[in-house]
Amino acid sequence: QTVQDFDECFTRRMFGFESVFDYYRKGSSLQFLQKVHTPLLLLLAEDDSIIDVASMDKQLILRNPNLVLALTKRGGHVAWHESLHPSKPQWGDRSTLEFFCAIFHHRMA
Repeated sequence: QTVQDFDECFTRRMFGFESVFDYYRKGSSLQFLQKVHTPLLLLLAEDDSIIDVASMDKQLILRNPNLVLALTKRGGHVAWHESLHPSKPQWGDRSTLEFFCAIFHHRMA
């Protein structure tokens, strides 16, 4: 029915987690964000079916000056498609490239 149902029935049991929430907590990158020491762009969408953005501790992200949060209304899970044609650049790709260019130019200045 849902990803969480699947993870409860199969994933967490297969890998020996106490609960689906234990699996999500231990599998989440949130636990490592305070240790990030280089610029990192976080692209997240509010309609992501995998990551529950609404319950995410955004203060954790804001406390680290190396993290840049780009939160969009739509985008799903790693999508942000503007075209179905695979050779057309997508918003997520362009945003990531712009971020890398900005970091590069800032470090060269």
